[in-house]
Amino acid sequence: MGVFDEVFFLDDRLNNSNIVGALYFDEFEFESMRDYLMAKSSGLHKCRSKVVKRYGMYWYLKMSKEEWESKKNKNVVLIDYIHDEEQLTEFMCKEHSIREPLDMTQYKWYLMPKFKDGKGICLCKAHHSFGDGLGMA
Repeated sequence: MGVFDEVFFLDDRLNNSNIVGALYFDEFEFESMRDYLMAKSSGLHKCRSKVVKRYGMYWYLKMSKEEWESKKNKNVVLIDYIHDEEQLTEFMCKEHSIREPLDMTQYKWYLMPKFKDGKGICLCKAHHSFGDGLGMA
């Protein structure tokens, strides 16, 4: 983790520093999208890591296969109660300010497979240390 990114962990009461973005797709099946996202990220160190503090500094530590699998349902979440842009905006604004625990990955997927009008949404929330706005785009 870079020195600049470490700043975002120094005072979590003030630094949530989350990036939230929505991707529109055609309707999809939750389980197949969840499995796809988990498979794509399982081989990438930062995607499969939690944050630990060692020697007074913050580091990404890769989770064991068992720990990674046990957190699958917390890392990719089904949202089936949001069906319009107003609800989506409210949800995104709320999630923007909620900090994920350090023992979790520093990103989370919220899947809305049947949002409205034949469209589904994959919403990604990521801590700034995981990837800045440019890197997420």
